[in-house]
Amino acid sequence: MSAPKPRVGLVLGASGPRSVGWAIAQQLASDGAEVAITARPARCEGLRDASDEAGFAGLWGVDAAQPETLDACLAELDRRWGRLDFLVHTWMQIPAGVLSQPLRDVRREDFDLAMGAGVFGFVSAASRAQPMLARSAAPRVVTLTSACRRRMTPRYHLAGIAKAALDGALIYVAQELGEHGIACNAVSFSLIATPGAEKVVGVDAAASTSAWLAKKAPLKGGVDGEAVAGAVAWLCSPMARGITAETIEVDGGFSKRYL
Repeated sequence: MSAPKPRVGLVLGASGPRSVGWAIAQQLASDGAEVAITARPARCEGLRDASDEAGFAGLWGVDAAQPETLDACLAELDRRWGRLDFLVHTWMQIPAGVLSQPLRDVRREDFDLAMGAGVFGFVSAASRAQPMLARSAAPRVVTLTSACRRRMTPRYHLAGIAKAALDGALIYVAQELGEHGIACNAVSFSLIATPGAEKVVGVDAAASTSAWLAKKAPLKGGVDGEAVAGAVAWLCSPMARGITAETIEVDGGFSKRYL
């Protein structure tokens, strides 16, 4: 009797070893999957050695604003694997300094960038990967969101708006891809002081917010990339059956606390 084939999939947006996308890719790989990752083209050369050391199945330079770069990545994975068992979307682009100014002062081009990567990027990626996902026996799509999509949060306005729009995109993508047996879900998590978070909200604000969340959450202690990765990996697995258009909260219970 032949051994079952390992699951294969793609993580969009593993920008470095401290990023949540990277932690997700590592968890999926440690669970036995073959995992390809993407990063912005300008960052790829500096990540090549780390990607090889982590044992990932490949690193592609993909820009959310350039769909042809994703098409090239998917075409190569199609030739290699012939299918995708999971697709993980982590894209979010907020220009440095935007969240420190009032929302009313945000420029249209910065607003469009955030919505393009965080919302349209999800819809487009799921659509482009759909033919490969449909060839899987247990296809999964997972995206990342935040509790700040529905809570007033200092220094998060544009990111929160994009995550709120992602909520709507999720349920309609789940509706359409459900016709092909593809489950689409999200993981929401409290702030983690990754380089990306520190860049957009500031190092001090990221550290103080993480400490506050860790203090107030019923499960004492901060949420880290590994906790998020575990939830994503489960949603990417065949075990997550009969679940779609749902969001799992990974925040130590903070979002359920009133006082």
